[in-house]
Amino acid sequence: MIGIVYSSKTGNTQSLANSLNFMESKYCVSVEDAKDLEPVDLLCIGFWCDKGDCDDSMKQYLSTLRNQNVFLFGTAGFGKSKEYFEMILKNVQSHLDASNCVKGTWMCQGKMPLAIRAKFESNPEMLKNFDEALKHPNDKDVDSLMKSVNEAL
Repeated sequence: MIGIVYSSKTGNTQSLANSLNFMESKYCVSVEDAKDLEPVDLLCIGFWCDKGDCDDSMKQYLSTLRNQNVFLFGTAGFGKSKEYFEMILKNVQSHLDASNCVKGTWMCQGKMPLAIRAKFESNPEMLKNFDEALKHPNDKDVDSLMKSVNEAL
């Protein structure tokens, strides 16, 4: 049985968390509501990328966990390289106590608010990344995440 706790600014991570909720889950709650949760076999923790790390509320939550089997999943608007995602995941994992066991990790690109597209119009490479991010998370991302969680169980 899994439990899902997530933090989402634009809805990308919440969408992925809701997709995971179709699996056998005891709960799917935002990090703000993650209090006194029942024990689960695997705690799936979703985050959005904030300057190469998770946001402050998720950092705080991660630091409180003890003796949990954890699966980390996240979304990031910029980049989609394996190396970039690994750096983010390493930063996020650093907020976990050593008593926890990370059973798996997963990341994908996530769409960014259209309001910030204008900032990238003078940089064709950044604009291309922005437009590519609009396609994520998609059904392929959801399938990949669900497969990864199943493998971690």
